[in-house]
Amino acid sequence: MITQEEAKRLEELRKKIFDQIQICLQEDCYCKDYEGAIGVRFPNYFDEKYGAVNCYYLDLALYVFGPNRGYTWSGNTLLEAIEKAHRDVDKWIKIRGTDEEHYNNDDNYEFVKEIC
Repeated sequence: MITQEEAKRLEELRKKIFDQIQICLQEDCYCKDYEGAIGVRFPNYFDEKYGAVNCYYLDLALYVFGPNRGYTWSGNTLLEAIEKAHRDVDKWIKIRGTDEEHYNNDDNYEFVKEIC
């Protein structure tokens, strides 16, 4: 049900998230026990039968970085949903950086505003 490419990209996403969680925990130990939990949802019977769109979902529970605590991406394929998640996580990591300069730099204001 999951292709090799989907499994590869999902594992890369998971590693990227876990690496960032580790950095966050070194800076501040406040976290939730669900950090980095990922769920995959496939189209249900009716979605598949009637050809509904955007019925593959990727769910992420994450507290230590990112603008919210829970996230869901959807796509017409699982790979599409995974790629959307990669793009968002990359943005969060970029604006978070490893120090506060990303938050305090006026050049990043619009970018940070868009994400948060």
